[in-house]
Amino acid sequence: MGDAVMNPGKARVWIILAVLWSLFDVAVHIWADRVEPLRIVGNAVLILSAMGLWLRLPGLAKLALGLGGSLVIIGLNASHALSHGAPVPMLTFIGVGLGLLMVAALVSSAAWMSRWLRWSVAAALAVGGVWAVAIAGIAGAS
Repeated sequence: MGDAVMNPGKARVWIILAVLWSLFDVAVHIWADRVEPLRIVGNAVLILSAMGLWLRLPGLAKLALGLGGSLVIIGLNASHALSHGAPVPMLTFIGVGLGLLMVAALVSSAAWMSRWLRWSVAAALAVGGVWAVAIAGIAGAS
């Protein structure tokens, strides 16, 4: 049952990874000279949501923060995809970012979940978010 015990140190590692991934995404946008406002705001929301997990909030509030942040990120990126499409690199950055944010939220809030259940839920939410953005990109192209 060691996996089911909430570990603040592990949560911090996932929070830091989520923030670093989002900063890397922003750096790629700047380096490629493709500063897209909705995508950058999505990265800012990811960073703020991840940093919010560091607060001393009840577990349910942290879970809501992770889910709410993910939904905002999906909405912003889907809105962007409607007018610009959804290329695979964009979907990859979004999927990894959502996955890291959700693992961080679940590790910091869902002590009752096993490690594999947390990973499965985070992966399912990330894939669902990527599909939503991809569908918006397809809809925008037609």
